Amino acid sequence: MEDMEESQVEKKHKNLAESSIRSHRAADPPICSECKELDLSFFDPTCLGCRDLLKNPHTTVAEIFAIIRQWVPQTQQNIDILVEEILNRGININDRDGLTDMNLLHYVAKSGAIGMGDIKVSSKVARMLIDKRIDVNAKCRWTDMTPLHLAVYFDIEEVVKILLEASSSYDVDCRCKEFDNGTALHIGCMNLSAKSVKVLLEYGSSPYAQNSLGKLPIQCIPNVELGENTSEAEHLALALKNELTTAMKNTDPNIEKQKLNLATLHALGLEMHEKVTVAGKVGILRYCGSTNFASGQWAGIELDKPLGKNDGSINGFRYFSCPPDHGIFAPLTRVNKYNKNCVARFSLPDSLSSVSTDIQLGDRVIVAGKNIGHARYIGPTEFASGSWIGVELIDPVGKNNGTVAGTQYFQCEPKHGVFAPRSKVQLANFNISEDLDLNEDSLTESTRTTHKKSSPKLHSMLPKPKVANLDRTLGVQLNFTLTVGMSVFVNNEMGVVRFIGRVDFADDIWLGVELRKPNGKNDGTVEGKKYFSCKPLHGLMVRPSKATCRGINCAQLIDLKFR
Repeated sequence: MEDMEESQVEKKHKNLAESSIRSHRAADPPICSECKELDLSFFDPTCLGCRDLLKNPHTTVAEIFAIIRQWVPQTQQNIDILVEEILNRGININDRDGLTDMNLLHYVAKSGAIGMGDIKVSSKVARMLIDKRIDVNAKCRWTDMTPLHLAVYFDIEEVVKILLEASSSYDVDCRCKEFDNGTALHIGCMNLSAKSVKVLLEYGSSPYAQNSLGKLPIQCIPNVELGENTSEAEHLALALKNELTTAMKNTDPNIEKQKLNLATLHALGLEMHEKVTVAGKVGILRYCGSTNFASGQWAGIELDKPLGKNDGSINGFRYFSCPPDHGIFAPLTRVNKYNKNCVARFSLPDSLSSVSTDIQLGDRVIVAGKNIGHARYIGPTEFASGSWIGVELIDPVGKNNGTVAGTQYFQCEPKHGVFAPRSKVQLANFNISEDLDLNEDSLTESTRTTHKKSSPKLHSMLPKPKVANLDRTLGVQLNFTLTVGMSVFVNNEMGVVRFIGRVDFADDIWLGVELRKPNGKNDGTVEGKKYFSCKPLHGLMVRPSKATCRGINCAQLIDLKFR
């Protein structure tokens, strides 16, 4: 009975911890009657009437987010009171404002702007939110900005330091699409954020990073010509150029290639702050890089349960923070992406898999026991030590197109390339064509030879699909089919399915997708026939195989009635 009660308590806590992150719908800020009579157009936290409204339990989280959105000194200088009221309503720490898609740390990161907020207050609240495990690296979908980007944009030096310390400087060069895919250093130079630029350089930001226009941070500083009446902005620009020039002299131009941790993560199909497994234990990846206790690249993981060895620090050096006995370190190559629904149908016992370790270029292989493709590169890489295998995957579940950190190792379609150490790659030397419907036209000559020499014994050991709707790459039985209204990823864009069916302009089944941005081809009409309606240039017609839904190729999710 006691074991059962403990299990139920543990389950309850787990459910609370994994409660879904909400996006609170847009609302208008409440204003008290006294402020209305004075024709004030904003909520004033210093007003007793407005303060009573704030304390009223009927005032919603969405309304408080609306108050925080008000860019006036009264709200920004009292950000601590507003955040406290939101947290008192029991939200998930990472909940977002539905209008801006920003979480509380986004707002706090900019609340200390000079002339608007209070730097001490914003710093205090930022530390409190980080202690509560808010996502330091969260990106706003609309601006692609993280809290660090915002703090640098508004040149809030103290908050920049707090954010970089919280992430162990891992995100110091995180890029932002809104600023030509530049780093925080590019943003700081554009906006003459001299104090923040100095902090970024101190914490390891690269002065040699290039944005999508090929510009270095120093090239983003506004041009100035010092004259008799030199403005403060011109002095700041000159000071920034001197700062960046000095930094470039003292920094190796190949610093981007020296930062191996991010490239290695991508090559392994991993991301920071995502759920991973190591040695049968589950946790969140909190650190990646070199350490003081051993050579090579290591992963620091915050485990779900107290089965670890530390709190994220070893020998007095802190790599990340977590509760005692929840931290563990492991070589990066031993860490795997977590997927609770994934059944490793193709991972074989060591006694069987060891019979085929001599992988050659063109061989059909299995990566990490689940993804199937062909070996396209074998050898050393610039992003990590040791020998690696570059694989062209059959389905778009990879991380690259054969290029990592600017170096091309082989060529393939985007998201079809992945790199893995030899220990995670096995020859697919058994007949899987019945389960996978492999296209023989896509196989190389060496692959066809391997395919013909398949082992009936090994094939008989693999379970057959029980349902038609099966993800053939992961061996996962899917519990959903693609329907109109679902979100999909196509052409590196997010969109919503508006049409599924046959079309007049081509054979087979096609999808009609409404994109979020005007990067499409039409308004849902092709060759005079309307398949769905959307804004001009927001519509796109694609084959299901060109889109993914929840990371799964849409061709796998089409209901049989459409075939």
